[in-house]
Amino acid sequence: MTTEHDHNDMNAKKETPCERREFLRTCGCALAGIAIAGIAPLVSGCEFTHINSAGETPGTGNGRTVEIDVSAITADGTGLMTDVRGPDRKRIFVARFASGTFKAMSTQCTHSQFPLAYDGTGLYCTGGQGHDSRFNLKGEPQSGPAVPFGPVQVYPSVYDAARKVLVVTVGT
Repeated sequence: MTTEHDHNDMNAKKETPCERREFLRTCGCALAGIAIAGIAPLVSGCEFTHINSAGETPGTGNGRTVEIDVSAITADGTGLMTDVRGPDRKRIFVARFASGTFKAMSTQCTHSQFPLAYDGTGLYCTGGQGHDSRFNLKGEPQSGPAVPFGPVQVYPSVYDAARKVLVVTVGT
């Protein structure tokens, strides 16, 4: 004798392992999509701020220009390695030539794309053995394998004497 309960169970569609896997896969993909959609705006809104040793933010940018505080560069023939990055993702170096005359440049070696460092007299390639290129404060190669590759990229800049800020164009 068959009861109504048993009859309903016989007519019920049996779930197979494939259907269960497909359901779990669909749910997993949907949850991953929701998670990515929810996190992406949070991550894209993040900006990295570089703080110099004085605890100041050395530059702020809007995607096209950056402002670099150059008040610490008080002597002609000296420079400042900033924490501000150019479009090549290398730090921007600023040199002072005469009162109110500054030059901002990339610190990417033209020979090897290794970063350049400042030693108080000029820039040198940090690439190690065989990458011993030296550049003057104008960004021109003085020795090493970078000589035939020419100077580093110089960024157009304007000095705002009232604020002691160099406004550097780093992209469009």
